[in-house]
Amino acid sequence: MKKTQESGFTAGRKNTLYMNKKGIIRTIKRITIWTIVSLLVQLVVLSYFNYLYLPNKNKVNIVVVNPQEAAGSRQARIPADAENIKVSYNGKYAAYLHKNELCLIETKGSRIIKSFPSDGKVLSYYMWLPDRNIIIYSMGTWKEEGSVIEVNTYDADGDILRDYPELEVREIKSEVLEIALSPLTNIVYIKVGNNSKSSIYKFDIMDNLSFIMDVDFSTRIKKALYSDTLILQHRDLSLYIWDGGKLYPLNSPAEGKSIMLGLDGEDNIYLGEMNQEGKIFRIFAGKVDQEGVDSWNKIELLSQADADKIIISKHGEIYILDDKESPLKSIIKKNEHTIFNLTKKIKRAYKGDFIELIDWHIVSRKDRYLFIEEII
Repeated sequence: MKKTQESGFTAGRKNTLYMNKKGIIRTIKRITIWTIVSLLVQLVVLSYFNYLYLPNKNKVNIVVVNPQEAAGSRQARIPADAENIKVSYNGKYAAYLHKNELCLIETKGSRIIKSFPSDGKVLSYYMWLPDRNIIIYSMGTWKEEGSVIEVNTYDADGDILRDYPELEVREIKSEVLEIALSPLTNIVYIKVGNNSKSSIYKFDIMDNLSFIMDVDFSTRIKKALYSDTLILQHRDLSLYIWDGGKLYPLNSPAEGKSIMLGLDGEDNIYLGEMNQEGKIFRIFAGKVDQEGVDSWNKIELLSQADADKIIISKHGEIYILDDKESPLKSIIKKNEHTIFNLTKKIKRAYKGDFIELIDWHIVSRKDRYLFIEEII
């Protein structure tokens, strides 16, 4: 009897365990099914948003551009007797004098897009704006009683010609010797004169013309970008600041004589200190409107250089042409022209004769070809 009871108890316990196991399996199946259903629902919803809903919304295309590759290196054909070549800030256009005409070409394809014949006038000065494809140029008409000066701009992208008011001066054979401007303030200074006398005039934002001062014909002028500030350097290397209302001297931080090398895009002025031989061996840089010069940066050159071989870029980098005495190792060939980035300590060769430096590119000429090459 006892054995029978134990057997029944054991059988009942086994049956209970079997039922529990079966229930667990059923629960696992149920969870698995609902998990799959949930995943399918999510997949359907996400597919709807991805393929049906979102494509109908406004699209945003993100393009990553390497600024060093924006303009690219290129070359253009020019006449063998083309003179005074100047290239726009991004290398898209070039201007030169040819047979008494100011010619503008697209550097890609070398096609002439515009020409300005002199028509008996004196085409004396032109330059590209530092941040757009607009050229400003001047023409003069010489008369017995004086000279008539015209200043115009031409937008190469929009094919738009703009005239400034004419300027009449008493001096015969006068012409525009130099232009200093800021596209940010829309102020243009022009130095007009001949080999004996010159004067500075100003066009304001409303194109009003006003006389500023008389200067020597050798006086150099540079315009600040962010203010109505004009920097002048006279024949004796003295420096002055014109702030739009008054003229005051700019004391150089150099112990010896210094020469104005240029301004960068942040209105820092660069002065080169000269030794007894007239070579630049040190450069000072600082704000033109900054009181005092004690805080100006001092940059030592690795080797002495002529002032006309030193170039200040708008990015504030210092370049030296044909810096053959640099102690840095180089793979440049003996007879090649070179340009040395003093800021980054990089030297490279370029083709032909140097013309100018534009945004991260060097412009040079060899025979009938104009080269625009990346400098980085």
